[in-house]
Amino acid sequence: MSEPRPTPAIVLVGEAHLHAMLREFTHRYGQDYALHPCNLEDFIDTVLELKQGGVPIAMVGAEFNLGEHTAAHLFHKLQVKLPTARRLVLVPREEFRASLEPLRASLA
Repeated sequence: MSEPRPTPAIVLVGEAHLHAMLREFTHRYGQDYALHPCNLEDFIDTVLELKQGGVPIAMVGAEFNLGEHTAAHLFHKLQVKLPTARRLVLVPREEFRASLEPLRASLA
């Protein structure tokens, strides 16, 4: 009999809003995915640990503002390491308007 496949992972990367992100994702996806919250500093270690363990990473959700960097910067680096993982930029409602122009620029 073959070993069961590991539960796919969703990695959440955040700073100021990580707890709110985890709460929302737990409510929506917690039954079907293993959630792995981390800050930007721990992100690479989290991804490497999951990949080494054979855990498929289905999605990376990142807070748009990550200190000096943005989610777009993170996702650009991710393209090579996790080409099939869905990428989701999360912007808090109160920061949405101010984030529109930088979001548009990152898509160009």
